[in-house]
Amino acid sequence: MVEEIRYALEKMKGEKDDRKKLYYFSGTYGVIPRIFNFEYDPQLVFICHVLEYAYGTINNRLILIDQGDKTAVLADDILGKLYTYTSQIVDKIEQNEDVYDLLQKIVILGYTTSGNGYYLYDKGVIKI
Repeated sequence: MVEEIRYALEKMKGEKDDRKKLYYFSGTYGVIPRIFNFEYDPQLVFICHVLEYAYGTINNRLILIDQGDKTAVLADDILGKLYTYTSQIVDKIEQNEDVYDLLQKIVILGYTTSGNGYYLYDKGVIKI
């Protein structure tokens, strides 16, 4: 699982296009449910859903931007932060350390793609 997530992150890192970066990011959570067939772990379920949530919210915002919506854009370097936090999660998984703080940061990244989330980011209330 760790190797597959690192591969997806490496592909993400080397990509310039935001949509392709996000496409490669989808591999980070896509591999996790396959692990459940061999070893079920509630923390992995949580990780999987947080990563999938981030993908979905960021993807939805990109779709709206492509359709001409200019009411809220992506927060600065949101995909770079997504890459960094996910890489740190993989490192912590390998070290059997808690990842809650990083999952919280990823959820907040996703939240900034909502109307209110971006408003709070733009206002300076949310820092990413």
